[in-house]
Amino acid sequence: LVRTYDVHGATVTVTAPHPVELDFDGSAIDALIDLEEESGDDLDIERADALHDALIEEFAEEELAKGVDLDWLGLMLGACAREFGLTAVSIGPDDLQTILLEVIPREVKPPASQADSALIAMQSFFMFLAEAYELENAVLCCEMLAKDLGPRLRLAFSQASRSRPVSTAKAKAKRKAAKKSRKQNR
Repeated sequence: LVRTYDVHGATVTVTAPHPVELDFDGSAIDALIDLEEESGDDLDIERADALHDALIEEFAEEELAKGVDLDWLGLMLGACAREFGLTAVSIGPDDLQTILLEVIPREVKPPASQADSALIAMQSFFMFLAEAYELENAVLCCEMLAKDLGPRLRLAFSQASRSRPVSTAKAKAKRKAAKKSRKQNR
């Protein structure tokens, strides 16, 4: 499984060691709900990525997706699964904000000029999830994205493009602490 994203001229390629065979009927949302129930604390990231790709393809057919840079969704959903062990059906506004303001800037270092494109993609996608599937987490994410996130996102992208790489060990420790905190708050 190879996925390539073009982020303002920079190419980001993600490669999984083995292709994932998808065997599900109906919506990718239903399969993601089943996956989360089956996975418990250890999300099958490869399967989540494949189902997220199917969900993005489903979204791409919608009017809301017209003119949206879908690559941002792949980056966000991939980070959601890797960093927090969550999927599109469970990510909340705090996790989404962390992904947008910390994870993507740290990993991709996109230029500040791409912040609006990323924000529009997220708003459109979560509006789709809220309208089509009535997911409460999507409604909460829409509310967070509707707040004036643009300037903070531009600043995060700008600062990341000028910063040094973050220690992998520190980043993993921070993610582990955040995941533990979320589980305690459920």
